[in-house]
Amino acid sequence: MSATSTGHAIKHKDLKPGNILLLHEDTDRVTPPIADVGTSKVYNPGFKTNYIDSTYEYLATEQHEKQSSTLQSDIWQLGCCFAEFLSVVVGCTAAHEKLVGSYNRDGRDCSCCIAKEHGPFMKALDEICLKGNSSIRKVHGLVTGMLDPDPPSRLEIGTVKAQLAKLAGV
Repeated sequence: MSATSTGHAIKHKDLKPGNILLLHEDTDRVTPPIADVGTSKVYNPGFKTNYIDSTYEYLATEQHEKQSSTLQSDIWQLGCCFAEFLSVVVGCTAAHEKLVGSYNRDGRDCSCCIAKEHGPFMKALDEICLKGNSSIRKVHGLVTGMLDPDPPSRLEIGTVKAQLAKLAGV
């Protein structure tokens, strides 16, 4: 998902809320370092990926279909994280429980993953966020672009970074 100093693209492969830490040291800013890089690898287009190493709930659509696993798959997983964080910011525990319940519920008809429950997940996210202020709606738009089920239509990391910088006023 990111380029190293040597220009290699690194794919995390297991982005989830539990792997994003919040670090607050002697500043007013919080830094979100990404942890658990044990499954990360240099991205090589066309090379096989072990899907078992990733958290099932956050696998991208194309990963569930075992079509491919690209840098866009990391964008999907990061979008899932942003959606969960946004639900907490907007509506605390109740909103987060509603969002998680949209893809992780009892019943035979539930696959318990965001990609396969995309419709209910996005409906819950819309209900949580679209009543919010303009900043919340802008972040919602960003997250929606990250969670496009079609990998070529999904936002790329440069666009995500630019939109985040704009939202932060940087």
